[in-house]
Amino acid sequence: MSAVTTLAVPDEPEFRPVRRTGTGLVDLSDPLVDQFHNAIEAIGSDPAIADRAALMRLAIDCKYWELTNALLAPGYASVDYAAHHRTAWNWLHSIDQTRPRPMVMCLNRGGAKTTTLQLMLAQVAMMRLRPYCLYVQSTQTAAEGKVSDVGELLASPIMTAAYPDVASTYVTAKGTARDWRRARIRTRSGLTIDALGMDQAIRGAKVEDDRPGMIILDDLEEKHDTPYMTRKKIEIVTNAIIPAGAENVIIVYIQNMIHGDSMMAQLLDKRADFLSDRITVGPVPQVWDLEYEEQIPSDEDPRRYVVLSGQPSWAGLDLETTEKEMNDMGLAAFMSEKQHKEHVVEGDTFPSENWERVSFEAAWGTDYIWLARGWDLAATEKETSDFTVGCLIGIDQEYRATILHVARFRAHGTSVDDNIARVAAYDAQFFGSNQAVSIVIEKQPGAAGVTWEEDQAKLLAKYPVHHVPATGSKLVRAQSLSAEQQRGWVKLSGDMPGEGAGRQWTGPFVRELAAFPTGRHDDQVDAAATAYNWLRKKVRIQRRGRMGRGTQSGTTSDDW
Repeated sequence: MSAVTTLAVPDEPEFRPVRRTGTGLVDLSDPLVDQFHNAIEAIGSDPAIADRAALMRLAIDCKYWELTNALLAPGYASVDYAAHHRTAWNWLHSIDQTRPRPMVMCLNRGGAKTTTLQLMLAQVAMMRLRPYCLYVQSTQTAAEGKVSDVGELLASPIMTAAYPDVASTYVTAKGTARDWRRARIRTRSGLTIDALGMDQAIRGAKVEDDRPGMIILDDLEEKHDTPYMTRKKIEIVTNAIIPAGAENVIIVYIQNMIHGDSMMAQLLDKRADFLSDRITVGPVPQVWDLEYEEQIPSDEDPRRYVVLSGQPSWAGLDLETTEKEMNDMGLAAFMSEKQHKEHVVEGDTFPSENWERVSFEAAWGTDYIWLARGWDLAATEKETSDFTVGCLIGIDQEYRATILHVARFRAHGTSVDDNIARVAAYDAQFFGSNQAVSIVIEKQPGAAGVTWEEDQAKLLAKYPVHHVPATGSKLVRAQSLSAEQQRGWVKLSGDMPGEGAGRQWTGPFVRELAAFPTGRHDDQVDAAATAYNWLRKKVRIQRRGRMGRGTQSGTTSDDW
């Protein structure tokens, strides 16, 4: 043990914390850190438990939480901490006996959320920071499982050697030992941890004279929570859990984003009026700026997703792991659980598997009876706003629709019209005539709409422009296209070859339509429905004139 005892700091009654940089990293030039590293080297690669325990006691006294975790749980510390992990740990080690600001963190599943909480709880036990903790999860069973895991951590060999009173059971004044149970841990050091589920009554929870000094809220919300369930859980948190805490209670809530109106979402966007002095972190996705593409399935190759680029938010989950998880879980589940993108969850209006995929060459080489590009306009270019979208649809000789292309951009004012004109010129160039592709735009209300249509008509004078009234809700307007798509009768062109804006459009299109009508954006749905409904009327007029109520190519006139 001689190597470890050299860590004593002369003329200081207590160990000072290790010095840290402005980003929260340990300052490697700190002499105290050098002493730690020398001690680790001296005790060897396979130190005795007593040596490791002595080192861990010194590390926790110096608030060197990285080294504490490396000794207590080497697997957790095998990958460098992400910035959000460091934020949480530095917050924990800034806490004294006063009430700290609550910590609210929105992290992806698999991002070491629960492991971080359990190790935090172990360090709270070592520091004797608070005597009583509530560990709250969505259900009692889940909470008991997590507390049981904490019990195994506290009873580990190194904890037994370093803090035997933390690793052993509570003994009553009469000398009776209290066994640890799944729902409660009581240690000889005086620490109590209770497992509590949101499905259990917990008002007024306390142990003897103690009220909870730490409340851990871990994954309170579940994927299929209804608005009523969300309101009920907020009521339980605000009326029962938070009031149960001591005056100096430590509150930490970690959860992934379930949906845009979840409790976590309301805390992040400041709609929530509880925990008002909270520190918020996130939402942190598994990969920042994730770009991927879907490979078109064939007889030889299955449907799968390929990750093109992105920056992992944590070194523990690299892009290779991300691609594997995306294909194992499926796109909707991955984007919801890992990326906080609840709007990609499949609905039943435009199921993604119902598109008839055709190659770009086949789609654009077809001789179409009619072509129309429907436009849905957005009047702002903010990053969070809807897009202005133009969806090009062709009707072939069998009266079947093919989605050929989607132009999508954020713009405002005259730049919207300029972009429409630019796309119209491209369509005319490809199809060989200014009259080949009709431009279909919903009418704008009021006198301002009339003026706008007149100005637009001048700019697009050489193209066939049709302003159509919007009738019914967005869902009603999309019904005809949805019905045909669900039957597998709507073709979808492959992406354009090469690189550049507007060429890789099918992925965002399929995802948005799959999420409709609950998704965050619906501009591509509106544009597609505008073009399809206008073309549908053209087909009905022609078929009535030529065929009456007959049939052709398996499609009845009622379909149109």
